[in-house]
Amino acid sequence: MKKLRKPVSVWILSFVIFLLLLSSSGVSDACEITIDLQEKTKTVYHVNDEVILKIGVFLTHRNCPEGIDTTTYKTENLEVIGATNWEEKSTNYFERLIKVKLIDSESGESVLHVLRTCDKEGGYDSLKIVVDPAV
Repeated sequence: MKKLRKPVSVWILSFVIFLLLLSSSGVSDACEITIDLQEKTKTVYHVNDEVILKIGVFLTHRNCPEGIDTTTYKTENLEVIGATNWEEKSTNYFERLIKVKLIDSESGESVLHVLRTCDKEGGYDSLKIVVDPAV
């Protein structure tokens, strides 16, 4: 009986397809984070202005091992004055408002960084606000 052999190109193509499927199956951010000005009423912000920021976090994986309260913040040239509690607006989507005060800096900008860290990649976003030092 004669054995049938597949051409080498078929084996290579099958291997490449397998690698593509393997690499795209499950590597994604666990969280999609957004930061927006709640109301963009100004085109120029000044030192000591108070601004309300809306933070949204969508948990891509339904069984995230980290609670929403493990979300961390880093600030540059702004002071957090207050914040609402996290509120689940829809399934796996949370929002919170943060009130900040813009502080004087040489860089002329204030930045809020929002970070989530977990074993499923986590998530990150930041928002820069240009601050005119003249009062």
